[in-house]
Amino acid sequence: MSERKCNFVIEDNDADAFLIEEAVAKAKLNCEIKRFSEGQKALAALFEQQTSVPDAILLDLHMPQVEGLEVLRKIRNTPRLSHVPVGILTGSSALSDEQCAERLGATRYIHKPMSYEGFVNDIQKAVREFLAPKGQA
Repeated sequence: MSERKCNFVIEDNDADAFLIEEAVAKAKLNCEIKRFSEGQKALAALFEQQTSVPDAILLDLHMPQVEGLEVLRKIRNTPRLSHVPVGILTGSSALSDEQCAERLGATRYIHKPMSYEGFVNDIQKAVREFLAPKGQA
């Protein structure tokens, strides 16, 4: 059996976090989800040297206290984390948000669709891509 992967989910909305966890479970991916409801707590865990580097991060764009783009900026400016795929999750349709996320190095920008099926499919597709061995995505 392959090594168990670890995804960080940084999402302040409990319902969206539940759907993300459900999507990953339904995809039967061999991965653990570590969820953080605040950007500051996620950053503290990511910068703790004893914490293993996650295989992928799903990051909400708009959160209280520390915005998703600031979390992304800090991830990309940290050598031990800079290679980790980061998917930005958002309900925002603002092109400026997407462009800023792209400039900061987001791997994927995922719009939170209104339909359950759309959201689950988008999350599964992103996580499969993030966890695929290099060259097989």
